[in-house]
Amino acid sequence: MAATTLDWRPAVPSLEVLHLDPASRVTHGCQTLFLLLFTILWNSVVWPMVLVFAMSGWRAFGFGVWVFALFLLPFVGIGLWLIGRTVSSFITQWYPVPRVELDAIVKAQGGIRAGLSFPVRWTFAERAGLFRSLTVSVIGFEEVQVRRGTETVTERSVFHRSLLFDGGAGI
Repeated sequence: MAATTLDWRPAVPSLEVLHLDPASRVTHGCQTLFLLLFTILWNSVVWPMVLVFAMSGWRAFGFGVWVFALFLLPFVGIGLWLIGRTVSSFITQWYPVPRVELDAIVKAQGGIRAGLSFPVRWTFAERAGLFRSLTVSVIGFEEVQVRRGTETVTERSVFHRSLLFDGGAGI
């Protein structure tokens, strides 16, 4: 039986320049919409209980009411966190999104491999004026899952850090 080898490198499209675009604004918008709907649902269930608790003359109930208050506390905390996360997701939707371009040399070399040098270009199509400074760095790390006895442990190790560009305040 002949042994087969699999090419671990991703297939490079047949373009002169390889464009690496981050997640689209549509995906981010869907995430924000889901968070908004879930936040409204969560808080519409939790906050009426809090209002009933606060307005029902809670001093007359004694110890049981404090147990109910302690029970509600994590749910209120999650509701407040969801509100903050939804606002943050809505605001970050309009952040500048970089577009990274790798030269045709990457295609000719068969993809990105360790030790390969190649030029990289990045552009910001819109709202680049929001930046005060820009720093681009490369961090290489390896991650491996090892089975030790009955448990699986994930080990991570950084093997390379390098500063590619430090724009400082002059961008």
